[in-house]
Amino acid sequence: MAETKEFAPEVFLDFDYRKRLIGIELLNPGTLYLKKIAKNSISQN
Repeated sequence: MAETKEFAPEVFLDFDYRKRLIGIELLNPGTLYLKKIAKNSISQN
């Protein structure tokens, strides 16, 4: 893992050295955040 970024309160995204999403850490899971993460991940590719 190369980098972890806070996406929203209690939601962290893990990226590899090529800036590809490799993991999601949810301290308080919710479908709204998962939808946002999926949309952002698709738009980055």
